[in-house]
Amino acid sequence: MMSYFVERTRHHAGRYPQVIFPASVGTFSWFAMIGHEVAASADGRHDYEPIAANFSPVPGTDLSGPTAAIGSYVSMSVGDLAAGAPIDLRLSANSVSGDRGTERLAGLVTAFVEMGGNMLTLTITDVEELKRAVEEPDNYRHLRVRMGGWSAYFVALGEEQQRLHIRRVEHGLV
Repeated sequence: MMSYFVERTRHHAGRYPQVIFPASVGTFSWFAMIGHEVAASADGRHDYEPIAANFSPVPGTDLSGPTAAIGSYVSMSVGDLAAGAPIDLRLSANSVSGDRGTERLAGLVTAFVEMGGNMLTLTITDVEELKRAVEEPDNYRHLRVRMGGWSAYFVALGEEQQRLHIRRVEHGLV
């Protein structure tokens, strides 16, 4: 499917040689709205539920860890997507704390690059903190999450996007 998408983009761009049409995959903050227009999909998403953000796993499906999620991601020829193909992952704050955590995080980013990754966005937090922010937004105005290449204040997101961030698997790094 990805090869077909890239090939068709190049084909249609051929009619306009003076314009560059790089292929990309990205939903940025529109993933919830897009899903409201799309029927169910094979990944278990029901009719009109939000789609996955960017080129990321559907929330709750990336159960084998961040390296496995990245492996699935790079298997889709993301190198052909010159305008970007971000994968958004959330890491447990505990797993990246201290010197050992910094080494783990550096190892993950290095592996991403060596595997041919295109664009990686990371949110480092914990689910309980996000849940407290929903209940007590005034106490968490500083809390940010990644949204397809930029950071957004968690409490400023809509309820649906907050729920989706909470549903994302929180990976540990071992």
